[in-house]
Amino acid sequence: LKPPPLSVPMILVGPGTGIAPLRAFLQDRQLWASRGAAVSPSVLFCGCRDRTKDFYFADEWCGMVESGVLREVVLATSREGSPKKYVQDAI
Repeated sequence: LKPPPLSVPMILVGPGTGIAPLRAFLQDRQLWASRGAAVSPSVLFCGCRDRTKDFYFADEWCGMVESGVLREVVLATSREGSPKKYVQDAI
C-alpha cells in the first residue's frame, strides 16, 4: 500500500487490531519533515483496552504531535470507565 502524497492530510483509524501499518505511514512523514519537506498534518484515531497497559507508542505519538506531523491523537479506551468508549464512538 502506497501512502498518499505528503500534501494530502491523512485520517488514520486503528481500531485496536494493529497499529504498525499506520505507524509506518507516520514515520515516513516524520522522516520527510525532518528533511525539510512540507507535510500536511494527520489525525490518528486509536483504540486500546487500557492506556496504561496497551497504548503502544504513546511517546512516539506525542513527539509527532509536537513536531506537527500529527495534529491530534484521539484515544478510545474500551476498559477504562463506564460506558466503554470505542473508536467508532470517537469518530
